[in-house]
Amino acid sequence: MEPAALDERCDYLIRKVGLWKRAEDPVKIFSRGMKQRLSFARAIIHAPSLLLLDEPYTGLDMNAALLMENLLLEKPDLTKIMVTHDMDRAFRLCSRLLIMEAGNIVHDVVANDPNARKFAEAVCFSAGGQFKC
Repeated sequence: MEPAALDERCDYLIRKVGLWKRAEDPVKIFSRGMKQRLSFARAIIHAPSLLLLDEPYTGLDMNAALLMENLLLEKPDLTKIMVTHDMDRAFRLCSRLLIMEAGNIVHDVVANDPNARKFAEAVCFSAGGQFKC
């Protein structure tokens, strides 16, 4: 990225992840949630076309999770592959959910199918499946 564009993008993302008041602080004193938000900002700073997320909401409070969720929703063209155990968030953010059990895909669910949520809940709560979307 061009230096001017990089500076602008950094300022934008630091604000979007709620860290603008701590922008001058050393990262080593950040809480786990603050580091998680900063890592997310770093992952999207260059506007990737594909984003791989492994439990990105771990360590985040409700407000921080909402900030990150809004950033993801801002980019409908961005392909997101996310591992999560949060079924509600998976249905909000994903168009397709792959339910895994013991490392194998056991179900492929289209999120906007009217029966998808009921089916996914039944499968996951009875089989102990893990969500991937």
